[in-house]
Amino acid sequence: MNIWQQPYSVKFQRLVADAQGKSVNQHLEFIVDGDCWVAVEQQQLVGFIEVEVMDQALHIWELSVDSRWQRRGISKALLQKVMMQAKQLNCDHVTLTTFCDVAWNGVYYQKLGFTIIPAEKLPVSLQAIFKKEVAYGCTASSRCAMQYIL
Repeated sequence: MNIWQQPYSVKFQRLVADAQGKSVNQHLEFIVDGDCWVAVEQQQLVGFIEVEVMDQALHIWELSVDSRWQRRGISKALLQKVMMQAKQLNCDHVTLTTFCDVAWNGVYYQKLGFTIIPAEKLPVSLQAIFKKEVAYGCTASSRCAMQYIL
């Protein structure tokens, strides 16, 4: 498997933009900024991760793997790439928000060493993300913020 920033990202963003969540332009912003990596298997684009530096952390906005390619280590490889990038950027940790109890979300990240950030310790930036998620229809109790200390 190969992890690429370019040139596949531009092609892949059109595929993922049709999924719920982001528009083509929103994906394109991550690509233009160099904050999107894609996983390529057998010359097929099978997954992606989008990140942004926030509060001394590299924040994961989205990690997605095509359902036909899951359980093959692709998300782990994408996360490892992000961990390396975070270290190069001198970030202290990697953060994300996710569903707490869904096996392929919070439980999966915990197996990889992420820990839940207590609500009272959330930085303002993660609090703002939570507010947006609730505004989009998620229940606050179903979501959590997690971090991986580098």
